[in-house]
Amino acid sequence: MSLVDLANTKIRVIGCSAVMAVGQLISSAIANPGTQAAAGMMGGPIALGGVSILAAIAGGIAETMAADELANRMSEKLAKNPRILDNHDLTKAAGEAIGYILREVAKSDELIAIAETKKLPYAKQALDELAEKTPGYWLHINTSTADLSRGLQISEEQLTKIFSADAEEFDRVTGLTPEDWASFLGEFAATEGKSFDAEIVGFVAEKLYATFPKAYREVLKLDAAKGGEKFAAMLLNLHQIALTELRDLGLQNGEILQKLEAVATQQQICQVMVKLEAIEIGIRDDLAQIKTSLERFVDTSAPR
Repeated sequence: MSLVDLANTKIRVIGCSAVMAVGQLISSAIANPGTQAAAGMMGGPIALGGVSILAAIAGGIAETMAADELANRMSEKLAKNPRILDNHDLTKAAGEAIGYILREVAKSDELIAIAETKKLPYAKQALDELAEKTPGYWLHINTSTADLSRGLQISEEQLTKIFSADAEEFDRVTGLTPEDWASFLGEFAATEGKSFDAEIVGFVAEKLYATFPKAYREVLKLDAAKGGEKFAAMLLNLHQIALTELRDLGLQNGEILQKLEAVATQQQICQVMVKLEAIEIGIRDDLAQIKTSLERFVDTSAPR
């Protein structure tokens, strides 16, 4: 993988990570049980599916556009926003998610079976060592050579799942292609003086493809369990950027805009986390334990 391709891969992963976080945040803001925004134009209460949420927002745009067009345009604007590309926490979280997957794969029975079948050395130690170094390696990939004209290449089907308030829908979201991940893994391993059999590379790449979104969510959950400052601040930043992009696209509907603007303070990020608990996107079990620490984070009168 050339340095240009490596930079492009990093940009696309960061962009996709931003879109995933924004998609879940917007979905929870609009589709929580008490929301009646745009009920009139939808013919009733907003449904919990991604299509309904995107359609509701699209219907509030000054120049009417299709839901998939809105998702694509917002995703591209998010991915190319300098505040996102330079967001250290977002970049670090994506790198940590990759390392998380490498650790999980390293101890998998499937990996052991591949090694035993092909009479190869076990790859657990090598993958564990890569996982340890992933966040640092990822953070320092130079993106100045990236080609921002390429776009994220997120399919409409995937965008619908990303902007869904249905946990089962989001769990079917995937990352970059297996080929992209295989190239990244090969380049990364080479810099550390390691190499893997092609079947092992393929297996790890498939796991990165299938589970990166869930691992990314897991990293945010683990951070939240330690106090949540990165989680809350990053969500707030991404949401504010997304709101600006939606206004620039011409979002006019007062009820929808009011709901989205309500998630405008750090205190309300905590409230959104409670909503995310209600729709079960994967952090539910930890929320009861971390809510107090998150409220301390947003209460300026409390000791930090």
